[in-house]
Order: sequence, then C-alpha cells, then structure tokens
Amino acid sequence: MMKLYLCPDCRKLVLASRRASVDCARCGRKDLPLTRLSFLEYSGMSEEKRQEYADFWAKKLGERNR
Repeated sequence: MMKLYLCPDCRKLVLASRRASVDCARCGRKDLPLTRLSFLEYSGMSEEKRQEYADFWAKKLGERNR
C-alpha cells in the first residue's frame, strides 16, 4: 500500500510503501508525518491541487508545533 508523507519544512509530498520512517530528500528532515490522503485521491489530483494540499497541511503542522 502506498502511503503519502508531507515535509512541513519544504512542503514536499513523499510517496513510500514499506518504510516505517520516511525522510525528506529535498531538505533532509527526518520522520515525516503521514497524511490522511490516500494514493487514489493523490493520483486523481492535479499538480496545483497537490501543492494546495501540501501548503494547507504544512501550515497546520507548523501552527501545532508552536
């Protein structure tokens, strides 16, 4: 099963399947949080919608960590 992770620092969405811990290849952040988005939903989104989703949740995660 494909899982989707989000880097709250650089807002990159990362797909992974069997890894227990996922790191961001862009900025190096460790242990990315898992999103609620399924692979089917993700694959049906346009690139613009994917970025909007990433921006929204990165902002939420940033507010939660304050």
